[in-house]
Amino acid sequence: SAILRMAAHTSSLRQFQLHGVNDTGRIIGNGSYASVKELEFRGLKCVGKKIHRALLEDATPQEMAAVQQRFTEECELLSHLHHPCVVQFLGVYFEHGSQLP
Repeated sequence: SAILRMAAHTSSLRQFQLHGVNDTGRIIGNGSYASVKELEFRGLKCVGKKIHRALLEDATPQEMAAVQQRFTEECELLSHLHHPCVVQFLGVYFEHGSQLP
């Protein structure tokens, strides 16, 4: 079912989970899928992608699972990509109480 697929994607994202991330509150940019926010991690300024809640508010369980799957696949790809012209992927941050990054 879609609910089980959502749980599986959230579970697979947990392998990339970062702790000790501070949200500065600054939005750097917005896209159709997510916003990019300024964060601090271990004293370094970095950025994070936040999935738009609007994509999920009226979504069916299947649509929610598809959004999570796309995000999980992106994280998995970026975790293996190392190039001087590409921003380094550090991990995934879950806001307190959130099941989504």
